[in-house]
Amino acid sequence: ERLMIPSSGDGGEMFFLETSGRSWLTPRETCALESAARFSGLRVNIILTSSFLDLYDNSTCFLYMFSNISFFTIKLRDAFRDTPLDRFYQREEYRRSEHKTTHLSDALRYALVYKQGGFYSDLDTVTIRSIASIPIIF
Repeated sequence: ERLMIPSSGDGGEMFFLETSGRSWLTPRETCALESAARFSGLRVNIILTSSFLDLYDNSTCFLYMFSNISFFTIKLRDAFRDTPLDRFYQREEYRRSEHKTTHLSDALRYALVYKQGGFYSDLDTVTIRSIASIPIIF
């Protein structure tokens, strides 16, 4: 499903990004998402830059059954549209960079929070308690 997250406007969203182009999640990434879904108190969204989600992997398939985890794929032009980073991915500096995946991940997290609000977390973190009460500054 393409990224069209209905935002509640209250910051009750938690975002994770998979920007390498893989269509599945590693066991470590699965652990990060599962802990966020169980403990964060927020709606968990995983956004992949792959055009599809591969459910053949057991870890990815397991998470797909969680009711409070939403999986999305995203087109770069849609992600950056109507943000200060519009056309970021078309800039020559980005296209020639040795660190394209890192730059893309950085830019996407800013664009997502700019457009949707909420909270961003890396896929190598573990959530151990609710973060729903942390004030979100818009």
